Amino acid sequence: SSGINAEWPLRPGICEPSCAGEVADAFYSCCAKDAFDVMFSKPLMKAYGKLWESIWPLISESSQRPDFSQAFKKYKSFMDLGTFCGDSTDVYKVREDRCDALEA
Repeated sequence: SSGINAEWPLRPGICEPSCAGEVADAFYSCCAKDAFDVMFSKPLMKAYGKLWESIWPLISESSQRPDFSQAFKKYKSFMDLGTFCGDSTDVYKVREDRCDALEA
């Protein structure tokens, strides 16, 4: 896999087929999935950007604010575990589908 997801250093441990089920059981519950969905929703991502713009003058003397949009995208891509592992494993996608079915 290439792009943002391939660069993340914990990807091999999270996506290794022999470990993914255990990792999913340990921290990727339906509640965790829902929390990630809210944390990285479009309105909240926009709010994070506005917050950053607002606090930048308080934490730096520079008027040039760094663009953290790529960092936000990179972090968001990791939290979308249903697609993060690509073809390595479908454990997270199956978990997401199960959670979505329970919510329906």
